[in-house]
Amino acid sequence: MKIKKSLLLFLFLIIPYITPAKYVLGNFGDSIMDMWRVCSSFTALLIYLKKSKISPFIIFMSLYQLSNVISTCVHNVQNLRGSLVIMLSNIAFAIIAELGIRYYKRDFLTAMSIYGGLMCLIMAATMFIYYPEGMDQKEFMDVLGDKNYYFLGHDNGSFFVVFAVQVFSIINCIDKKGKLTFGTAVVWLFVDSAYIYVRSGAAVAAIVLMWLYILFCYKKNISDIFNFKTYIAAVLFLFFSVVVFRLHVYFPFIVENVFHKSMTLSGRTIIWDRAFAYIRRSPIIGYGQETLPVLLEKFGISHVHNIILEILYKSGIVGLSLYIVIICFAGKKLMTYRGNIINDFTSLSLFLFFIISIVDYYESKYVMYGIIVAAYNMPYLIGGSDTVPTAENDRELSQ
Repeated sequence: MKIKKSLLLFLFLIIPYITPAKYVLGNFGDSIMDMWRVCSSFTALLIYLKKSKISPFIIFMSLYQLSNVISTCVHNVQNLRGSLVIMLSNIAFAIIAELGIRYYKRDFLTAMSIYGGLMCLIMAATMFIYYPEGMDQKEFMDVLGDKNYYFLGHDNGSFFVVFAVQVFSIINCIDKKGKLTFGTAVVWLFVDSAYIYVRSGAAVAAIVLMWLYILFCYKKNISDIFNFKTYIAAVLFLFFSVVVFRLHVYFPFIVENVFHKSMTLSGRTIIWDRAFAYIRRSPIIGYGQETLPVLLEKFGISHVHNIILEILYKSGIVGLSLYIVIICFAGKKLMTYRGNIINDFTSLSLFLFFIISIVDYYESKYVMYGIIVAAYNMPYLIGGSDTVPTAENDRELSQ
């Protein structure tokens, strides 16, 4: 069986973005992946620029990432290198995803499904094998005092990578056959069951909602009710209900008995209160990228456990405004093509990404941007194999 060169290309491009955790690879392995990621990024950029102009989405995505770097220069210039690495890596994967969806759709989706799926299967296996003791955490893991570290990293943090791969894997099946294949379903049921096993609350919520959709709403046109606008309204309602007004305290039987969390949501409400206090001191540009010791001193953990607060804390109102722009870019396409199976599933996936991000968010999980890129490039994603739409046939592709 002959393997296409373009499939090998995308395997080369995505492998350094879906990697085992540093404590699995070791310093040498991690350095190799860093160098590989640089090569992957330049390769993707060169091919991308050769094929097309930079899209408005990538431009605003870059401006959003740049806002974090500028904030870092103002407050923590010593962390500039780390901030630049995160910025360039996030932009690079967005370019890889856009390049793949626009010009090599089948090979990009296949590469994500095969390699990403394999990494997720190993991830799930380690969660079953090592829970609750966790893998060998090395010295810096002991500082965090958390045992839930596995093949792709922390259980909640790793789910952003696993979830993005799962979305592309299911889209790949939908595009090929119009339905979720048995083998793919078995793989993801196994992977998802691992997160249910370790009781990762945000992951469980996303998993249950996704499978309810697949079981009862798949191929049914429910986009008049469930679409990007209603999803965003639901996310904002949950944000203000849980993060701002803390209405979850009135439902202890759900929080404690279903999700097995304390009423502080495993300390998140305490972290959110501290984040609000810091944001008020630097609301316009935030604080930029900070070192782990500084974050541990401020919050007792490496991030503030909420996407809106995380963006406000790091990039301020400027960064949040730019992020809203890129989400609006994606949302406009999702509303335009609603009624299409792939579009509606992607819209749901973006919604679930935000649901997870209400209680967890990691800016350095590069692959998660792939879902937003997919939404923005929806006419390419729902067209025929490697189809590039024109202005005239753009709308017809949604039918």
